[in-house]
Amino acid sequence: MRELQSLLSPHCGGAGDLNGAGAKIYNGATYLMDAEQAATILNLPRSAPSRVPVATSGFPKNSVYYIGYDGAFEGHFNRLYLVTDTANKVVAIQLVDEHPKGRWKSAAALAAATWSTYNFINTRMRASDTARVQALSKRQGNIIVIDTQVYQRVRTRVGRTNVDRYEEQEDAKLFIPTPFARIILHCAQIGLSKT
Repeated sequence: MRELQSLLSPHCGGAGDLNGAGAKIYNGATYLMDAEQAATILNLPRSAPSRVPVATSGFPKNSVYYIGYDGAFEGHFNRLYLVTDTANKVVAIQLVDEHPKGRWKSAAALAAATWSTYNFINTRMRASDTARVQALSKRQGNIIVIDTQVYQRVRTRVGRTNVDRYEEQEDAKLFIPTPFARIILHCAQIGLSKT
């Protein structure tokens, strides 16, 4: 919840409209658009999609779901998730690259990468201290984009010295309309006040 709060709050200052229906999220799909219509607009495969509850702390409890699709998106992402409410209306979209190819970073480059969550929709968190998570958020119009990457340490021996470098394991890009971001912030604040 704290990570969601710190990523979203800089972009949601002040009171705002919680409706925001029609705000463009991604490639023609809009906030509160019917999920089937969004799937058609995004050219997603026709299948019987199954809805899975989003269990990440901070999201509205028991009222947000995701539908996953395989494909090729933005050149390297292999999954797209339509995030929906109980009425099957789109509230966010996430792209995931589950198998990034050959992206490495040095230990020094990831020294400040202290996040835990690297995929908010699938509730994926780093499981050990040998992993590093980077997270950045930015606002693009009425959408907040959260980029996260998880890197796993790979230790190699160079002469008598161990050298650590980190290989990227997953890359996620989450598009959240500001009205829904305000709802998440509200839920996170309530959750944090109970701890």
